Amino acid sequence: MVKINNISLINFRNFENKEILFDKKINIFFGDNGSGKTNILESISLLSKGRGIRNSNLSNLIKQNKENFFIKTLLELNNNLYNVEVYSKTIDNKIKKIINVNDDNSKESLNFLNSSLSNLIFLPEMERLFQSSPTYRRNFIDRLIFSENNEYNKIINKYKKNLLERTKILQQNQIDSNWIN
Repeated sequence: MVKINNISLINFRNFENKEILFDKKINIFFGDNGSGKTNILESISLLSKGRGIRNSNLSNLIKQNKENFFIKTLLELNNNLYNVEVYSKTIDNKIKKIINVNDDNSKESLNFLNSSLSNLIFLPEMERLFQSSPTYRRNFIDRLIFSENNEYNKIINKYKKNLLERTKILQQNQIDSNWIN
């Protein structure tokens, strides 16, 4: 299991310069609305693939009137320490998210990070999980499983592809018994 020892936020959302040290056992964030609790969780979610828990445009993650954000954390895995940096950088007039693991942003380093780190964050607005459609709940369960098994996305995508192929075959009334079996 990965442990996040600390996280430093520079020009990230409402934080100009903030360092947070995490306890070994449990950490609880509390405070007034708008104080940055969810922003801390979002910064943690950016350590892995994607655009964070809110799926925001990267430009919205940069503190107002600043050029880029910078997140630095020290991860501990199997008694080894890894310095992870996530920052925004403008390349060809587009803001990109860059991730370095021990000053390396090779594909191997990113694959290592993605296979080692998963997170699942519940937010108050997720109450719709219980009020929404079965499809929404299935998608949530898919994300839950993916947070534990990074190969799950490949499996579910293959399954969805097979479903589409099956539907197409059935609609054409040209049944291929071998494929269906």
